[in-house]
Amino acid sequence: MAIAACKISFKIKYTSSLPITQATAFYKIKTSSSFTKYDIPSPIPVSDVTLVELPQILTSGEYDLMVELGVNGVTASQTSSFQIGKCNPLVCNAPSIKNVYLGENDQIIMDYSLDATNLYAVQYQIATDSDFKNIVQLKVIMASDYDPIQYIEMNDGTIKNNTQLYIRVRKYCSSSDVSDWSNVKMFVSGTWVVQKNLYSFDAYCVSDKFNDVDPTDIREFKASICITDRNPLMKKVSLTTNIPQGGSFIYTNGLNPEKPAIPGSLASFDDAQGGVSTGFNQAGIRWIRFENNPALIYDVNPKTGQITGVSGYKCNY
Repeated sequence: MAIAACKISFKIKYTSSLPITQATAFYKIKTSSSFTKYDIPSPIPVSDVTLVELPQILTSGEYDLMVELGVNGVTASQTSSFQIGKCNPLVCNAPSIKNVYLGENDQIIMDYSLDATNLYAVQYQIATDSDFKNIVQLKVIMASDYDPIQYIEMNDGTIKNNTQLYIRVRKYCSSSDVSDWSNVKMFVSGTWVVQKNLYSFDAYCVSDKFNDVDPTDIREFKASICITDRNPLMKKVSLTTNIPQGGSFIYTNGLNPEKPAIPGSLASFDDAQGGVSTGFNQAGIRWIRFENNPALIYDVNPKTGQITGVSGYKCNY
C-alpha cells in the first residue's frame, strides 16, 4: 500500500456576455486558515461542459472550494465544499539492487537505487535461501541515513565467511505503507576481518569524471594533479597501508567514522562551486598522487577505492 491521494474534479456553470479571461480555484481543508491557489490552465473551461481537475490531495477531510472567474480584471467568485475520504493510492515503488560486491577486508557492499519520493525508511534482508525462509540479518535504515551505497553490518556474527547468500530490499513510504520487495541478488561472502589501523596522507586526487583526459594536464580548467601550490585537487585521505602501494584501499579522512573512498561517500571531496574538483561523490577517484613521493601517480579503481598500481602518467619532479 501507499499514501492515499485523491483527485477532485468539477464543472463550472456560468453566464457572461464577454469571453472569460481568467479562471482560478482556491481550496483548503476547513481547519486551515489559508487557501491553496490553483490557476486553471487554458483554454478557459466551457460553462457546464469542461471538467476541471485539481492537483492530487493527500490529506482526508472536509475542504472549502472557491472558484473565481474574471473578465479583463473584473472578477466574480462562488464558494462550495467537498469531502476527501479514501482514494486510490499512489504507488510506493520498489527499490532496485544494481550490484553486491566485496570491498576492503571483504566488507559486503550493496549498490541500489530507489525513488526518494515519500521515503520514510528502507529495509534489507539477507538469507541463506532465495525464498528468505532462513533470514540471518535484517536491518531498517531511516530516510535521514539513506545512502545508495549500503555497507552491510559485518560485526554482529550473523554473516558467515565464504557463504552463498541472498539479499533483497524494500521501501517504506510511511510507517505502514511499504513497497514490494526488490529484485533478489545472490552473492558469496568473503573472509571478514576487523578493520585495520588507517594511515593519514596528504594527496592530490582526480575523479573518474575526467577519466578521458590526462590528469597532469586537465586543459578545460587549466589544472593538473602535479601542481602543489593551492591546488583544489588536494585532499586529506587515509590508507590501509603505511605507505602508498598497489592493493591499498583509500578512505576518507576527517569523517567519523572514516568511510571507503567510493561513490556515495565522497561528497566532502566535491567543490560546490564546480570546476576540476568535482565528480568524486558520483564517479569515485581515478588517480591519486601523494606528497611524500610527488613524482608518482597511482591508478585507482573508482568503484572500490583501491589503488591498483603505478600509473603510466607521472609528474616531473
